[in-house]
Formats: sequence, C-alpha cells, structure tokens
Amino acid sequence: MKEVDVRFNNRGRIIGKLRKTSNPRGLIILAHGFTATMDGPAGTSWIKLSKELAKNNFDVFRFNFRFTSQDYKDFQKMTILSEVSDLKYVLKKFSKKYEKIALVGESLGGAISILALDEKVDCLVLWYPAIDLPEASVLKDFETASALEELAEKGYVTIVKGSTGEKIKVGRKFIIEAALLSFANHYMTLKKILCPTLIISPDKDMTVPFWQSVKALKLIQSKKKKLIRVKNSDHAWWKLGRKKRDWAAESFAIKETVKWIKSNI
Repeated sequence: MKEVDVRFNNRGRIIGKLRKTSNPRGLIILAHGFTATMDGPAGTSWIKLSKELAKNNFDVFRFNFRFTSQDYKDFQKMTILSEVSDLKYVLKKFSKKYEKIALVGESLGGAISILALDEKVDCLVLWYPAIDLPEASVLKDFETASALEELAEKGYVTIVKGSTGEKIKVGRKFIIEAALLSFANHYMTLKKILCPTLIISPDKDMTVPFWQSVKALKLIQSKKKKLIRVKNSDHAWWKLGRKKRDWAAESFAIKETVKWIKSNI
C-alpha cells in the first residue's frame, strides 16, 4: 500500500501520489479545495482517507491541481476552468486502467468534481461542496476596497490562509469565474448526476452554508443519494470558532465516505 509519485502534463504540471494495492476493486480520485493541496483539509484528511480506502482494496490518487503547490508560487494562475480541465484529464488517463472509478471532492473540489463528472465516474462523494460561490464567504476577501485596488494594479488579490497565515495570490480570472459560479450555472449539471452520490456537510459551516448541500441534493437525479449532516462542526472540519480542528468530525466523514464507496463500487 505504498504511494508512488505520478506526474501528468496538462499544459502545466499535475503532481500527485498513487496509493496502490495488490488487487484493487477500483480507483478513488481525491480532489482538494481552494488553497488546499493533495494532503486535503487540515493537511491530513486525504492522507488518512487514502489509507482507509487502501485497507479496503481501493487504489487512491490524490494530487495537486495545476498551479497548486505547498509554496503557492504560481497560485495566481489557477482558475476554475483549469481545475475542471485537470480533473477531466486525470479521469481520462486513469479510465484506461480502471473499470471502476469514484470521485471525492471537498469544498471547491466538490464543485470541480461536479463540473468534470462524466460516465467514467461510478460513485461520487462531496464534502461541503461549494456549489454557489457568490453565496460563500470566500468572495468577501476580493470585495474590499484594498482588494479591488490591488486587483486593478497587479491583477491579483493577496489573501491570508486562515489555518496557516500564509499569504496567497489569487488571480483576476479565478475571481471573475467564482463570481459567476452560482446555482444558476450548476442547475443542469446537478440534474445530470445519476451515479450514487453522498454529501457530507457540517451544519455550522461559515464558508459554504449548509443549505447549499440541501439544495444540491434535491437537484441531483441519482436514484441513490444521501446527505449526512455533521452537527456543530465548521468548514474543513474545524470546531466552532476555528481555533481547534474537529478531528471527530473528520474521522466520521472518512468512515462514512469509505462505507459509501464500498457499497457502491
């Protein structure tokens, strides 16, 4: 169950790690959220989830979208369309080797998973998916007077990642795309989802409101779908107030994700 480095080139480097098992039941692809990396929420969730999935004989691929890296050097080049393109590219490559594939996406990665979804995907799990970005708090960082001034002068806005204090440059194109990524643009895409779909969301999410998951579930047309509400937890499995991680919530989400995938692949 060791991980091996995998690199693709989709007009830019996609760097990831593939955890391989001896007799895989299928492949699980993990799509990280905005300003996260291949390690997932808290820098731990995707690592833990991949290990649990491997114990159940699934190969797992976790990766950095193009322009995403631990140093965020090129992050201002990242766009929603580039991430959709990356995930479609990864799906195309791995569908040649695996008959069964599941997607797990968190936050923005959930929205990217929905937009990239096709018949190659047999099962979908979404953690607090950012379906309606104009109604998510992420856009507030780009709407202040100082942010608008920086955007006009430099073509990007510098934000501070709350969990680490790192300064990250977010480019103009992403900001424009994010402002347009609403339920109106997701409506038909959500209605086309027919594969078994699980959504796991904290009900005190201060970044992506819980109602977005409720509304998304109603639109999804799959005959097998479910929404699990995690009480008194915040976005990316923070405890309320965001001073400590909600490890119990993370553990619960991992357990339910594995259970869902096992029963649907």
